Amino acid sequence: MAKRKTSPAEADASKASHRSTNQVGASGDTEPTSPPLNSQSVCNLKSKSEKSVSEDSTHKFSSLTVYSFLILLLAMVTLYYLPTINIVFNSYLNNEDSLNGGWRPASQEILEKYDTDICNIQRLSVSSLSPANFEKEFRFKKPVLVTFPNGLKDWTDPDLWSRHGLLKAYSNWTLHSGQSLEIVRAGGNAKHRTSFSEFVDSLLAETNKTTNEPLHYGFDRRFYYDTDLPKSLRLPRYFQSNYLEDDSIFFLGSSLTGVVFHKHSDTWNAVAYGKKRWFLYPPSRTPPGGVYHGFTLLDWFHNVYPELTDEEKPIECVQQSGEILYLPEGMYHATLNLGDTIALAIQKKNATTEIEKLSYEATRLNNLMSEISEDDSDKAINMKLREIYERTLELYPDNAEAHHKLGLALFNMGLYRDALPQFMKAIKLDPYFVLAYIHMAKSLAKLRDYVKADVVFQKAIAISPNLWDNYKEYGEFLLQQGRPAHALPIYKKGTELMPELTPFWHYYKHCQQQVGDIEGAKQSEQIIVKLQKQEETQDS
Repeated sequence: MAKRKTSPAEADASKASHRSTNQVGASGDTEPTSPPLNSQSVCNLKSKSEKSVSEDSTHKFSSLTVYSFLILLLAMVTLYYLPTINIVFNSYLNNEDSLNGGWRPASQEILEKYDTDICNIQRLSVSSLSPANFEKEFRFKKPVLVTFPNGLKDWTDPDLWSRHGLLKAYSNWTLHSGQSLEIVRAGGNAKHRTSFSEFVDSLLAETNKTTNEPLHYGFDRRFYYDTDLPKSLRLPRYFQSNYLEDDSIFFLGSSLTGVVFHKHSDTWNAVAYGKKRWFLYPPSRTPPGGVYHGFTLLDWFHNVYPELTDEEKPIECVQQSGEILYLPEGMYHATLNLGDTIALAIQKKNATTEIEKLSYEATRLNNLMSEISEDDSDKAINMKLREIYERTLELYPDNAEAHHKLGLALFNMGLYRDALPQFMKAIKLDPYFVLAYIHMAKSLAKLRDYVKADVVFQKAIAISPNLWDNYKEYGEFLLQQGRPAHALPIYKKGTELMPELTPFWHYYKHCQQQVGDIEGAKQSEQIIVKLQKQEETQDS
């Protein structure tokens, strides 16, 4: 049968039907129909697929090769520049150490509590302070802080004063150290001896368990002149020194070390690294708290300083690294270090002004009296001391220290009634003068006014509860009154404040025996034996 030709109308209808079917497959349940594939089509598709995979693999391999090359190149560059990178990185990490010569800077907490922007000491650049101007405006008159354009490096080699430099040169050298109060009471001498490396590596960080104050402040009068450090100094003429005429003091301490109020001949103090806060009073006015001081430095700062009126406040300033402070003869001063602070002081051996000559002569006589035991000699010396302090009061009638020391001279001569008003005058001028309270109480006890003496002793403890003298003197008073049970806690507190002070342990043991604490007395005796062995080792 012959095939009928499809009319144009039928062909259009067929195409429309096909399109409709595909559209249903795209959106409905009916699958679209596909034209059948023959073997040739399959081969063509397979060939195209293999070609695509081959091209993709080639592309991936090329990319991987480029990435590998770049990584290898980066590794080679890194290895080549690794030493430089390490230096830069370490410099970034240790920038603070570099600025501080390897010494520890003050923590933010320390700076917030103890740093200050107050500075009523004149600061002058070394270029603007000629020797003639220095002598005319400052010598024996007022303090001045001298600054240098490039800081420390303008007057010495900073590396020599760095932690690494000093340990490398002087690791096994002996360094003397002590506590702030005891250094001053020993006439500016520290008694504890260790190697320099031991001090830096361990003692620098030790603190008192009771007061949390640092236990060791490097304070050595021989160390500096024995080293090569003097050769490195390049100082203006008014700061140049001569070891025949000048003493040197090498300082090294952690944050919150320093010394309590004292005075001496003309001096200058240079800070190599760290910061040093100064508190100053003129020779005419004893600092609150007295001299022989009745407070540790931190006790004074926390308990006395905040109570002072503007008129009673000290002259003060924070000395920065690289600065040199000139301190006129006879000016009372105390210091507080912020961060590990390494410094040098050059001090004249002899006094120049009349007031300080009187002070030096009194010190010489007191030292002489401690070396002899003859009553007649003591009486003669105390008569000379009386003359010295009476003359001092002619020069400075409101100097509480002079009233106190005149009272001591009279007390030592047995003139207790004459001594008493001098102590009372010292207290009136300075209500914080703890040692004047102690000696007033002792005078009252000598005059048999035991009730008042007891009250005054307790007043001294209330003013300065961390001063070991209070517990030593009050404990002795209580024992003399036949009150060992009352003396026991007093001496116990003394052993806590000064655990290395053998006499406290002797008195404490005595009280323990008196109250029947035999086992406690045995333990105290063991501590005494241990301390005595340590003292023998130190002496040797």
